[in-house]
Amino acid sequence: MKKILFILLSSILLGGCSFTPSNSDIVIGLGSEITNLDTFELFLENVNGGKTDRIRIVSYTDEGDPIIKDVSYDGSSIYAETDTTRDKFGPSRVESITCKSIESKVTVTSEKSEEYFLSGCEPSELGGNFGSHLLTKYEGSS
Repeated sequence: MKKILFILLSSILLGGCSFTPSNSDIVIGLGSEITNLDTFELFLENVNGGKTDRIRIVSYTDEGDPIIKDVSYDGSSIYAETDTTRDKFGPSRVESITCKSIESKVTVTSEKSEEYFLSGCEPSELGGNFGSHLLTKYEGSS
C-alpha cells in the first residue's frame, strides 16, 4: 500500500513539472509550424461575427519552456491572459490585458507573413501592451 501511494504521489509531483497542450490548443512550435491554425481562424470569424469564443495559444521559448495565452471574447471585449510562469529564464508572471479588437499586419521580406495582435488595449499593469501579440502566420503555415 505504501509503495502504491509513493508511486502515485511521485507521478503527480513529476507530472506537475511539465505541460502538455490539449488537442484543441493552438501550438506554435519552434520555427513557423502552427498546429490547429484552423481553430485560430474560427476564433477570428467568431470575433468578427460577435460570437463569444475562447482559445488557448501555446508557444515555446528557445529553451522549450511553454508560454500560455488564454484568449476569450465575450461579444464586446477580448481578454487575454499570458502565463510565463513555466519559463525558467524569463519573467515568471501572469499578466492580463483587455482589448477591443484583433488586427493583422502583412509583411513581405524573404517570405510573406501575417502577424495577428490585439488592439485598442487598456495598458497592462506592467505598462504598454505586454501580451498583445497573438501569433505570426507564415505563408505555407498549416
